[in-house]
Amino acid sequence: MRSGSAALFAVIGLALAAPAGLMWKRLSSSSLPGPPPRAGEGGPTSTSTSTATPASAPTADPEPPLPSYASVDPRTAKACLAGMILIDGDYCPAVAHFCEEWVGDDPTAAPGFDVAGRPGRRCRRYKNLLVCEGRPSHLHVCIDRYEYPNLAGSPPATMTSYRDAARACAAEGKRLCESDEWMFACEGPRTWPYPYGIERSPSACNIDRPRRAPNPEALARPADVSLELERLDQRVPSGSRPGCASPFGVFDLSGNVAEWVHERRGRPGAGGSETQLSDTALAGGDWDRAPATCRRLDASHGADHASYATGFRCCADALDGVRARRLLSEGARLSSRRPLVP
Repeated sequence: MRSGSAALFAVIGLALAAPAGLMWKRLSSSSLPGPPPRAGEGGPTSTSTSTATPASAPTADPEPPLPSYASVDPRTAKACLAGMILIDGDYCPAVAHFCEEWVGDDPTAAPGFDVAGRPGRRCRRYKNLLVCEGRPSHLHVCIDRYEYPNLAGSPPATMTSYRDAARACAAEGKRLCESDEWMFACEGPRTWPYPYGIERSPSACNIDRPRRAPNPEALARPADVSLELERLDQRVPSGSRPGCASPFGVFDLSGNVAEWVHERRGRPGAGGSETQLSDTALAGGDWDRAPATCRRLDASHGADHASYATGFRCCADALDGVRARRLLSEGARLSSRRPLVP
């Protein structure tokens, strides 16, 4: 693991032991570069290594085995930085999945959203049907295999804002993932609603845990905040759920912690207005009773929002010089209606 990554991890690792505001003041005041470049605009122009020296650098557990449906692109070793996976294929811009069975019997219970963003609930099982519309893009990008700090066996960082995440990625010569890159890494070439298929599985990924309501008073008191964060915490170590791998071999994209992404097209912001668009979004949901599907984005928070369940992972343009995003020729379309699983 690079020294810059280890130093940043030493800071972020204080998430459950220090007040959130104090923790990230240290990161914000360090010598980190500015905002990361966007996909299609070239690779990072600068990197930075923190001068802080942790007492002991974290080490990763052995890589977990991949499920039978998952495989790592053999070009990964040459195309990506260590610890990253190459994601390559055609991405559908407008997708519809159809829920066949919702979680729970009461249609008004458990508010949530389906993959298209319409009011609904968590879907137990989707129909074996995909509708794909629009002009596709070919994506060719590298993504961290695990949530930051990208170490198997380590808990993912929390209490991170969008700005914090962007700085941390840039310090490693990476950037935050664009939303379509993140979603494609999750759903794979068959465009699954969950990274492992069409049926929701709390045993595969860290989702649907009983909710622990936060105590605002405890979070506001410096003497109590670390204990309150510890009580709220329901993370699992990265890669500890081998069944929570996407077809590309990327882990924990559904649940565990919600991950910051950059939304290139913008989504309705916190005000709910169609004209008030946000380019910050959280993907994948967390361990709570969130939809936790590959296409569901939460754009209701700004760049300074941080909570006990917000984390991130990084992306990077491939080292082989292939563009991260390329629109297919005008008129090109993917199969508009097809089964999700053979």
